[in-house]
Amino acid sequence: MAETRETGTEQDERHVAAVQIGLEVGLLEKCEVHGCVYDAMNDFVLDDAFRCGEELVTQNDPAVAVFQGNRRRLRHAIEDVRSGCPIAVPTVTTRNARTDRVANRWSVPQIAGARASRPQL
Repeated sequence: MAETRETGTEQDERHVAAVQIGLEVGLLEKCEVHGCVYDAMNDFVLDDAFRCGEELVTQNDPAVAVFQGNRRRLRHAIEDVRSGCPIAVPTVTTRNARTDRVANRWSVPQIAGARASRPQL
């Protein structure tokens, strides 16, 4: 029987790839003050995010190598990132643990070995 459970590292890499794609096409936005990522509330670019991800899979881009060519998992990762992403930047008047966790969870990730250029839609 093949191993079906994902390791935490694979889940993190999938999350990172989906966030990067979301940022690239405008599905997500990054707060310049807090450094966290939030939902841009732009439903029109969701299909663009799927197409961008599929194009990266087709090109065997290292940014999406963790998906091993599985476009369905990539689509689910993009949907999960969007649905779990805050719709607004947390307002920070005083530092507290909850706000710090939200900001850290949705801070902009970096993909090791990712190419600088992305396909144009």
